[in-house]
Amino acid sequence: MKKLLILILLVNLATANKKPNNDEYSFFYILHTALKNSVVIDIAKSDVKASKAQLKARKSTNYPNFYISANTGYSKTYDDYAGSVYVGNDNLSSNNDFQNSVSLILSYDIYKFGSDSYAIEAAKEGVKSKNYEVCVKGIELSLEVLNAYHRALTLKNRIEIYESLKVINELISSYSIRLNEAGELDKISTTNKKLDLVNLNSQILKSKTELRVILNHLSALSNLNLVESNLPKSFNVSYTYPKFIKFENTYKSKSLEAQEMSAKYSITSNERSKYPTISLYARYDFYGQDRDNFGGSISDMKKHGYRVGINFTWSLFDGFRKDSELDSSKAQLERVILEKRQAKLEYEKEIADLLAFLENKDETENILKELVNESKKNEANIKRLQKSGEKSKLEALDSTIKTLQNIIELTDYKLESEAKLIRADILANQGAGCIGAVE
Repeated sequence: MKKLLILILLVNLATANKKPNNDEYSFFYILHTALKNSVVIDIAKSDVKASKAQLKARKSTNYPNFYISANTGYSKTYDDYAGSVYVGNDNLSSNNDFQNSVSLILSYDIYKFGSDSYAIEAAKEGVKSKNYEVCVKGIELSLEVLNAYHRALTLKNRIEIYESLKVINELISSYSIRLNEAGELDKISTTNKKLDLVNLNSQILKSKTELRVILNHLSALSNLNLVESNLPKSFNVSYTYPKFIKFENTYKSKSLEAQEMSAKYSITSNERSKYPTISLYARYDFYGQDRDNFGGSISDMKKHGYRVGINFTWSLFDGFRKDSELDSSKAQLERVILEKRQAKLEYEKEIADLLAFLENKDETENILKELVNESKKNEANIKRLQKSGEKSKLEALDSTIKTLQNIIELTDYKLESEAKLIRADILANQGAGCIGAVE
């Protein structure tokens, strides 16, 4: 079985599988490792094998059935003058002897009005669908790793800035207490400053806990033992805006399209199964018998004869089994059509959301950068005024907090922009990144 290659982003194809020289693991290295070790993808590959085995079983209907039948027995009658006696379909014993027979039997369905042929076509489409499903699982896993990695980077950067904010809030709380004791700040304002510090400590603790949970999730996906120090500060990638493909060209659409065709072939096959079957049959018999002992019946075995013929069978009533199978195939077709419609709506919405974000990305980022720059200027001005006594120390510290809060917003947006571009690249390059499971 050829090695499965799934979703290696083209711009990082040369470096994705290289282990980093330092302790930091890039998104692409974690993604490559996750795809390589994914149990979900291995399960999808097993489904491909199962569908191919099912196709092989369906194709077996094209071949004749050849088998050997052997019988041995003893019959006794208490009426020596009785001939052959039949009661209903049963033949009563009419001889006193040992009997042995060996028969070579061949049966072959010559014509079934295409029922088997359409069943084979349905199985072929099933194999095609399962192959595309491997690629779908690769896409889903890649997006799952991306979402987790993006959230982990966001939390890591926030925690770092939160720690700086904590130092400042500790200074503000301590200074507020002194001002309150000196009668320059009321009790409510002092308490509010202390509450800000408590809330920030709670936010830091929650963020660290969430980061640990996400790192555990990434570790489970990639089979790597990841810790916070393994994360860089950003994705450190640059992308041009991708050209999105139509839903009909996605792996999900192709998988559902194959399922739809499989269901249609199954419907036709089930409809044709109600028609008659014309079969060829042939048998060659060896027979032996002896009145006194079993051994004699074996040694007496010889060619008894053969039969060849054509059989016509038409099931008139089967307890509605074929009707139920036909209804099941029709329900499956209806479900696949609805699932395909829903998948198309979700895909087109996601593409529209990405386009809306990317359309305003640069302008939004420039505004946030300007906001940070203006905050820094304002912070510097307030600190100069503080030295001249025109502004208080609390006002200077508050300006620093405002600057750090704007930095958090800008950093979060930059990471979101990188994640959106990578997500767009994953979705846009579906046709180029997955070879699928090939025997």
